[in-house]
Amino acid sequence: MKAMTRQTLFVRVLLNTPAKTGLFDYSVPPELSGQITPGQMVIVPFNRGVHQAVVWCAGVQPEVEKVLPVQEIIDPLPVMTPAQMRLAEKISERFLAPLHKVRRISDPLYRLVKKDPAYQTSLMLPESQAKDSLLLLFSRNQGVLDEKTLDRVYGKNAWQRQMYALLRSGAVQKSLRLDPGGIAPKSEPAAALVSPEISIDNLTLSRYRAINERRKAVLHYLKEHGLEVFRAELMGETGAKKEDLDALEKQGLITQQRREVWRSHQHYMQEAPEKAVELTPEQASAYKAIADGLSEPGQKKPVLLHGVTGSGKTEVYLRAAAEALRLNKQVLMLVPEIALTPQILARFERRFPGQVGVYHSRLGDGERYDTWRRGRSGEFRIIVGPRSALAVPLPDLGLILVDECHEDAYYQTNERPFFSAVRAAADYAGITDSQLVLGSATPTTAQMFKAQKSGWHIETLKKRATGVRPPRVMLADMRAELKSGNSEIFSRALVRELGRTLEMRKQAILFLNRRGTASYTFCHNCGEALKCPNCDIPYTWHASRNRLECHYCGSAIPLPEECPSCGSGDLRQFGAGVEKVEKMISEQFPAASVIRLDADTAEGVGNHEKLLSRFANHEADILVGTQMVAKGLDFPDVRLVGILLADVGANFNDYRVDEHTFQMLTQVAGRAGRAADQGLAILQTFQPDRYSIRAAVSGDYERFYQNDLAYRRMMSYPPFSRMLRLEIREKEADDARMRACELASFLKQKIQKIRIIGPAPCFSPRLSGKYRWHIILRGYDPVRLVRLLDLPGVIIEVDPPSLL
Repeated sequence: MKAMTRQTLFVRVLLNTPAKTGLFDYSVPPELSGQITPGQMVIVPFNRGVHQAVVWCAGVQPEVEKVLPVQEIIDPLPVMTPAQMRLAEKISERFLAPLHKVRRISDPLYRLVKKDPAYQTSLMLPESQAKDSLLLLFSRNQGVLDEKTLDRVYGKNAWQRQMYALLRSGAVQKSLRLDPGGIAPKSEPAAALVSPEISIDNLTLSRYRAINERRKAVLHYLKEHGLEVFRAELMGETGAKKEDLDALEKQGLITQQRREVWRSHQHYMQEAPEKAVELTPEQASAYKAIADGLSEPGQKKPVLLHGVTGSGKTEVYLRAAAEALRLNKQVLMLVPEIALTPQILARFERRFPGQVGVYHSRLGDGERYDTWRRGRSGEFRIIVGPRSALAVPLPDLGLILVDECHEDAYYQTNERPFFSAVRAAADYAGITDSQLVLGSATPTTAQMFKAQKSGWHIETLKKRATGVRPPRVMLADMRAELKSGNSEIFSRALVRELGRTLEMRKQAILFLNRRGTASYTFCHNCGEALKCPNCDIPYTWHASRNRLECHYCGSAIPLPEECPSCGSGDLRQFGAGVEKVEKMISEQFPAASVIRLDADTAEGVGNHEKLLSRFANHEADILVGTQMVAKGLDFPDVRLVGILLADVGANFNDYRVDEHTFQMLTQVAGRAGRAADQGLAILQTFQPDRYSIRAAVSGDYERFYQNDLAYRRMMSYPPFSRMLRLEIREKEADDARMRACELASFLKQKIQKIRIIGPAPCFSPRLSGKYRWHIILRGYDPVRLVRLLDLPGVIIEVDPPSLL
């Protein structure tokens, strides 16, 4: 550092490294002086190589003696806005996550680019053989894998030798996930007239008449269309060939150059054009509260839009977005998962053509990159997407809409940082002085409590926008069905109403939150269940593929002919999934057209949207599905919704289990009768007296909320306390137990006035080859105390959505 002059500028950059913060100091060489600003992506030397980094702050005093120089600026425009950088720091602080994990710099992605000779046969191999080639896992993940998935399935770096062999063979390519330094803009050749004043008719462009006319047609087309025209369009419209364009360029009549084109999402969701609607009094009141907040300077009160299903929350979002655009502000529209994107995106794009970008992980890298750039430049005024859309830099952000704000999908649990996107959106709104709107028919107990205690605007929409009454909910007691001799999965009432619905040429949705054909395969002779060797969880049988699959780690085996334990050939299945429901309903109503929508049928680009579009266009009578059909979808011809087992998940030992049950049942039932006629929902259950189920039947949110709040107050659960979940994962069961016990003993010595629950095995004690133990901390502010401790190798979830 002594060799540095007084004019030397030092910057602190964020690197994707195992270091605690990921922040390191570098000097700015003279040739880059005056060019570097916070938020830019740069190249820096690090650990005998070069790495990408984000400039976090400039003009710092270096904290080390030896300071290396920044080598290159990747993009002169910042890749993060100042607000995003502050948000990253807030997430890091609030959720106890290293800063470099909050803002990942470069994330390798492996893409299968050609079918290796072993590819097809690998699908039929036993898991132990297919695992070595990685090809089976590629096939289950649409040909794309990231390092987090690979580490989760095979163990930390255990997949690298096989992956490198595929890279060398050319079967796989390695690239960066969305990263401004790793993806190039797309361009295509275009042509334009040298002068718009050119007189074309008297020109002789070739001695051959046909060629002469063809080239004149090119000039006329360019003159008519003014600016540049892409070569493919020009040749298609005029019949010209490339040599014609080259000849015209050589004659000095046209210019040819490459012109950037935007990559955009291909749409498969088709909907009827929107009709002009007039806001109901309840909608108008909600819109006014949001519009008033948009126009007020300074900190804005959040708006909780609590509207029953079908009450027109999306129309309020659209009107609010229009007002934000009028004020020259950008809009961030968050949805909990990709499954909810198609319909809401279609409505936004119809209302604001050319101004809406979509951003989520199923898009191609180039599509995400272009959406990211167009958001950064301000060309896209509205961005729609799940929690990852927070990564799009929006310099003029003024409105943040969070639809279905109750959904746990907003909480990232599969990798660090473990954080709530709803909480992050609230922080982001405060940082950018944006108006925050949280919308749901079933806000969480904690959200409603917070809104009431903090003086938020709570706008309630009690009536459906169409004026139609909410669906009538009928309870089918499956205990009584069994006593009367009906052991089928369908109650008599559901079969009767399905028949009536089909006679009326209306549609029905059948909901069961279980994939596959059967959830349990066992030997009738010895009783042994067939379990995943990585997770110790029973395999799910998929009859369509004749395979047993683990829905946690992705492992699969062909259905064996004999029991692996005793050799008996008497293997049986128990517990129905949506594949079985699809088969049974097709047999019972052979004239009906049935579509199944779950994670299996939705695989592949556009498949999810195509299936929804077919159902929306009434190309099918019955939609059978998992939670993908449970919320956010609007099909006007759906008269009947059948909830086949309301008890799925209702018996888990988790304090939010009744909240989840009420939310799921209310949301699914709300898919019925959304147009002119009142719909019907039939809720089948073995626990008809449970308070969450009773409240769902009556559609009484307030009744549920007061019951749930009283239970939580009595048990000191959130919102009357805060929680932390600490998880230990080890390959050996004894190691996991011992580490968890040591952690619990350490915490009892260090932490006072916080209740320590555990250690105990997790609900699923082994996943992906790792044994799991956890400890729960409950109290006023456990985050503040744990922040002071060094807990390497411990997974920490702040205010976790589940304690399972």
